[in-house]
Amino acid sequence: MIIEPTRKGAISDFDGKFTIVNLPEGNYTILIKYLGFADTRQEVTVRANETEDMKIILISQSTELKEVVISSYGFSNQARAFKHAKKQTKHHQYCVD
Repeated sequence: MIIEPTRKGAISDFDGKFTIVNLPEGNYTILIKYLGFADTRQEVTVRANETEDMKIILISQSTELKEVVISSYGFSNQARAFKHAKKQTKHHQYCVD
């Protein structure tokens, strides 16, 4: 989840609970993204020395894949196929401020 417009964020626990600390007073939008669910936004007002408990319900959303490619290689070609797949794989790392 991300607090807009600050771009501060947190990762929820197994039960969906999260905590954000040291957020200045004001009005914010919480943006929640979770695989298999529609993006959800919730408005929140932060006040000094207060804790806000809220219940946010996510709506499930299926994602349709456009194309799936399955390739088969014989045993003698497995090493070459592995090297090819390794070259084609791109690694991404995302960080939240």
